[in-house]
Amino acid sequence: MGAPNAGKSVLVNTLLDNKVSAVSPRANTTRDAVLGVLTEGDTQMILVDTPGIMADKNVHRYTRQLVKTAWEASLECDVAVLLVDASAPNAPGRTERELLRKFNRLAEDRPDIALALALNKVDAVSPKERLLPMIEEMNNEVFFDETFLISALEADGTDDVKEYLFSKAVPRDWEYHEHVTTDLSLLDRLQEILREQLFLRLGQEVPYFVEQRNVGWTEDATQDRLIIDHDILVPRSSQVGIVIGPRGEGIKAICDQATIEFERIVRRPVLLRLRVRAQDQQ
Repeated sequence: MGAPNAGKSVLVNTLLDNKVSAVSPRANTTRDAVLGVLTEGDTQMILVDTPGIMADKNVHRYTRQLVKTAWEASLECDVAVLLVDASAPNAPGRTERELLRKFNRLAEDRPDIALALALNKVDAVSPKERLLPMIEEMNNEVFFDETFLISALEADGTDDVKEYLFSKAVPRDWEYHEHVTTDLSLLDRLQEILREQLFLRLGQEVPYFVEQRNVGWTEDATQDRLIIDHDILVPRSSQVGIVIGPRGEGIKAICDQATIEFERIVRRPVLLRLRVRAQDQQ
């Protein structure tokens, strides 16, 4: 768990060596708790990528629901990792201090849970001595089992996090087959990829209100490929052009990159056809 843009989705994807969560510089790209499954030897670990948590009580209702989703996800976990963007100005900030208070309450409610702290993006911190007061302040607030200094994007220090998480495994039946990497369906994974591209390529508030609808998913046996027809739904007709872009270049770029990434997942050719529609004209 952590503030928006702390790097939670990047860390989950790095630990899995597989993209299951959308990643973008925009806050609250992750809307729902996404499960990633990592199985090594006789041990299976389920990683829960939660939406970013914000301390401001006056945030939009959409964001408050994301916070609720994040905390509900912690109720069934064996380990909770607080991820902090160590490169952010004045870190730990207001959100992190609120999270520290919540972690203390979590420890009171769940005395069996293990708590760990991970300072992310340490490669962007200079001088490194800046990290010492952060570590001291946060460990004085919460009794963390371990503190990790990592760069999730560069996969630096993430092996130590993985080893720690595996060490906290408890005997129980596996919940997923050893070859499963996420609880998301193929359609869900396609939608995550498209969400990421929409957040990366669209400005302001548009991506937060975009919905998706699959209208076709067929097998083309003659060419051994998937043909997928998918609608991108925006609230107003005036936003259709924003998504499509000049001469259709915006939606083409989204479609091309999503096709490349989805083909890596399904390991076969994909013909992805996107259509942008306005909900106020349906």
